Amino acid sequence: MAVMAIALIAFAGSSMAQPPCVVGLYTDAAGLVSTHTPILNSFFDVFVVIHVEFAVTGLAYSMTWPDHVLPVGGTFGSDGGGLNVPSSGGNNVGLGECALGFNNTPIVVAHYRGFTIAPANASEITLGPNTDESLTSPVYADCADHLLECPGVLDLQLDAVIGTEESSFGAVKSLYGN
Repeated sequence: MAVMAIALIAFAGSSMAQPPCVVGLYTDAAGLVSTHTPILNSFFDVFVVIHVEFAVTGLAYSMTWPDHVLPVGGTFGSDGGGLNVPSSGGNNVGLGECALGFNNTPIVVAHYRGFTIAPANASEITLGPNTDESLTSPVYADCADHLLECPGVLDLQLDAVIGTEESSFGAVKSLYGN
């Protein structure tokens, strides 16, 4: 019984070293929707959201956009008061606050807009490490200035682009009879 208790304490101690972490790309700030069907010549939202049972002040990551989607601007932090310091390895986003992620509360790191510029088949916007900080995972800073890897990564899946079709007034009028 004593050996089992010691093993349990040792296991619990090692699992407490770093909380589970998932950082992903979503189309909503709540970090729930990770697929999108883009419409040609239209904007859509892309949020970088981290789910971690910890307090967070920043995240270092990289993003890769497909050729048919143009990234347009960005705001950083949950209220837009954060700051991005880009480097050769990716983005270094400071949230501008100590954000609490307890009870699976999503923490918005960044909000980008995508603009679909060409027809395309299914693709994805990918999230990866800022190679200046880690070669394997995004890295987040906790509120005590510790840097921790976030090995759980979720990309944004894009369905095939829906084209827009031009219609003449006569075509629209014919839908309603005379």
